[in-house]
Amino acid sequence: MNHTEILQKLKAGEITDEQAEKMLAELQADAVKEATKKKVTIKVSRKGAIQLDGLRRFPITLYRDEWGAGTANPRSAFCTLPVVLNKM
Repeated sequence: MNHTEILQKLKAGEITDEQAEKMLAELQADAVKEATKKKVTIKVSRKGAIQLDGLRRFPITLYRDEWGAGTANPRSAFCTLPVVLNKM
């Protein structure tokens, strides 16, 4: 339920003022939680290392030699990134 639906129910008399205030407060709390969620970011260095931020407390860095023979190029590493993330 969104803000508009809550206000429509309040206007129609389906819910009380207290119920509407509680529901709006819950919606606002959920919005704050969503806004503060960590997002995963990927950075590629000039030397070919790939850094993943947002998965753990500290960033995860995978160096060029850790990617293996077929994925030493950072561009091709993005193709195998889902496989690496699923193994963690």
